[in-house]
Amino acid sequence: MNGEGVLRVTFLGTVSELAGECWCGRTYTSADPREMWSWLEEHEHGRV
Repeated sequence: MNGEGVLRVTFLGTVSELAGECWCGRTYTSADPREMWSWLEEHEHGRV
């Protein structure tokens, strides 16, 4: 699934962190799922 509005979170098992990717192309990593989803929902959407 691709396109505007798609958010992805992948578990990075080797380091016990989550990698988040917004439809706009920005990425973020965090060990805290709540922090990850907050970032995905609240950051400014703009291509990097």
